[in-house]
Amino acid sequence: MKTVEELFHEINESEELLKEINGLKNKTEFESFISKYDCETTADEIIELIKSINDSSYEGELEDEAVEDVAGGRFQYAYNTKKSGSVKKAYIKKKTKAYDSISRFC
Repeated sequence: MKTVEELFHEINESEELLKEINGLKNKTEFESFISKYDCETTADEIIELIKSINDSSYEGELEDEAVEDVAGGRFQYAYNTKKSGSVKKAYIKKKTKAYDSISRFC
């Protein structure tokens, strides 16, 4: 099974996948897309992950690694997966083709 991070990377690298995801009309079609490409999580979990990225704010000092991530536009988030029942971490970069295409389902 693919991680969320792997799925985002594949979408960013493939014009065919990007075209397919941009053609999706609703969350049900997005869920089918997630299943088709064997992602370890659900559409709802990916949507919640993106919402948490959009709603995030930092307070206080950041560690060196966090400063590098923010400077590069990359954010690390933990998310729960219903399929495996575990907590995973994903590095998701904002303002990428995949991020922008999936964000419209939020």
